[in-house]
Amino acid sequence: MKNRVLFLFMAVLFIFYATACSQPEEAVRQRPGVLHVGMQHIEALEYEEAIDFFDRYIANDPLNEEAYIYLAAAYFRLDMPDDAKQALRQGLESIPSSRKLRGMLSELDPSFTPDPIAPPVKPLPEHIPVFAGDLRAVSATHHTLAVKLDGTLWGWGLNDDGRLGDGTTETRHEPVQVLTDVMDAVATGHHSFALKTDATLWAFGGNGFSQLGDGTYNSHLTPIQVMTDVSTIAASGCHTLVIKTDSSLWTWGFNISGQLGYGIVGEHYETPRQIMTDVVRVTSGQYCSYFVKSDGTLWALGYNANGNLGDGTTIDRHEPIQVPISDIAYVEAYFMQVFAIKTDGTLWAWGNNDHGKLGDGTQIDRHEPVQILTDVASVSAGFNHTLAIKTDGTLWAWGSNNNGQLGDGTTISQLTPKQVMEDVAAVAAGREHTIVMKTDDTLWVWGANNNGQLGDGTTTERHSPVHIDIPQQ
Repeated sequence: MKNRVLFLFMAVLFIFYATACSQPEEAVRQRPGVLHVGMQHIEALEYEEAIDFFDRYIANDPLNEEAYIYLAAAYFRLDMPDDAKQALRQGLESIPSSRKLRGMLSELDPSFTPDPIAPPVKPLPEHIPVFAGDLRAVSATHHTLAVKLDGTLWGWGLNDDGRLGDGTTETRHEPVQVLTDVMDAVATGHHSFALKTDATLWAFGGNGFSQLGDGTYNSHLTPIQVMTDVSTIAASGCHTLVIKTDSSLWTWGFNISGQLGYGIVGEHYETPRQIMTDVVRVTSGQYCSYFVKSDGTLWALGYNANGNLGDGTTIDRHEPIQVPISDIAYVEAYFMQVFAIKTDGTLWAWGNNDHGKLGDGTQIDRHEPVQILTDVASVSAGFNHTLAIKTDGTLWAWGSNNNGQLGDGTTISQLTPKQVMEDVAAVAAGREHTIVMKTDDTLWVWGANNNGQLGDGTTTERHSPVHIDIPQQ
């Protein structure tokens, strides 16, 4: 029995590596190359190190099917079948529709009886009328943060590790107030940041990679101050980048692929360190970082397996390299895909292209920038979908649509941009949902809602825009 299950584990892991570019939509959420360090531990028979790595990884991305299988395999190789079963069960709690996790758990535990997979949700074409909200900024992943014009910060959605900052770990289906005097906020991974009007930076939520920058690994259920004189903040699930008011760039957190810019690869860096000057824009992907200097040049470093650094290679970079594109006005990254708007309004994209999220009509990874659209004012990227506002106020969407996150009333993915709305002032893409503010200051949401991240008081998935309100202070 043990040899049979072990063979099954190893076979599935091989398939992940061999078919990374052609997996179906309901399967793996991230490419196995992202997990290469943990897999190397398994290949070197370093099972305890592998377990520690995948535990940390799952804490920041609980929807990665591969990570649970790798974790279970490591336990099984240590002759700990009960822990292997628990790893698979943990995965099914986060990804109940995973057929691979169900099949492997059934093989390992014959007494396991899986619940039937629920049928897909029907499209919801209707709009739900409520009130409007006057917003300054919105950011989203599995939870959503919104800054109102009066400086109040509001949060809703998933709240494990206290990522909403309301002093609890209770998931919120409607907005709750968190802070005052805020001008910007970033929702990411299991944690969040808020930039106040006095240029102080505040952090809250999970801190397993010391990504909050307070010198510890302790989670915080309420905001704590971590820095002063900050002008811009960017963060991924495990590392953080900040531009200070003097245009210097500072980084901290996880450095597995050299994404912090210290010229080395290391575990964690608990407090901010300066790496660059003369920086005006910054963004971060999964284990990779990007910044724009005042001369309009774009620089990148870190993980590069999908060509997401844009230098024509797949070689990781531990120090900043210049991307072959100029006159950059804005840059946006999420996971392993990158988008840049040039000063002429053209939109360019490169990196991972699963589900057509780059918008070039293919699902082929691009190792160098390719042009996607013209007359673009802003862009926002989710895990597998992308949205752009053109200068005429129209909203265009493309990529994965399995949760209705494109907002066109269907669940059909799009390989090229499709217009879905007019009169749009701002857009924020969450992991699998979307938030839009229209020119009349009304707030609209759609897509995945399993954690109440749409803020409409329900957990109902929405395939068309619904209108929500943020309460008055």
